[in-house]
Amino acid sequence: MDPIIKYFTKFFIGPIFVFAVYVVTYGHVLPGEGFDGGALISTVFILCMIVFGREETRAHLNISVALIVSALAALGMIAIGFLGFAGFREGHRTFFDNFLAPGIPRELFSGGIVPLLNLMLGIIIGAGFYALFGYIVTFRKNGGERK
Repeated sequence: MDPIIKYFTKFFIGPIFVFAVYVVTYGHVLPGEGFDGGALISTVFILCMIVFGREETRAHLNISVALIVSALAALGMIAIGFLGFAGFREGHRTFFDNFLAPGIPRELFSGGIVPLLNLMLGIIIGAGFYALFGYIVTFRKNGGERK
């Protein structure tokens, strides 16, 4: 890839990643922001793979590690769901029950378990999309053989 593109990519991946973390962190204020933030996180890694090459990007973040992180985040989301059965609040014993204090509206810690679920969803989507793109790039249409 052209050195100018590599230079500007190095310049832009930091702000994109910070914005993605912001979207995931404040995602409980608007619906669906965990997914959007996860897509932005995966965009950073996919952009690096396109610009710097698959081998250099995989040296920093292996696809297998991304799959493991995605699976662990999914297990974390299920664990948060099962914590609703623990009955931390009286009369509340359901799956994905809000066991945290609701807080003050429009504040960072105001959504109960929703910010935790958005964080898990952002990790699942970010790592999952990166792994999916990595496998598509690695296993091209030549009979499933590695390129």
